[in-house]
Amino acid sequence: LNLGQWQGTVLYTQGDGQRYKWILRDNPGWDSLAYCHSFDTQTSQLTAVRIPFLEMVATRRARTVPGATPLNPAQI
Repeated sequence: LNLGQWQGTVLYTQGDGQRYKWILRDNPGWDSLAYCHSFDTQTSQLTAVRIPFLEMVATRRARTVPGATPLNPAQI
């Protein structure tokens, strides 16, 4: 997907009180960086979760990658 004209994503969630993680990748490689953002939900409540691309954290194998390049939204 080319989301280069956007600043982030919006997820509409029906909550169950749990914490979830939204993960995007800009490279199809098997071990490429994953860009993550965690969010909490509230039980039985519909919520719009706004996730700016600049707030997504680069990770690899569930570990933060300091100094990684930011997510490229033009090639999700």
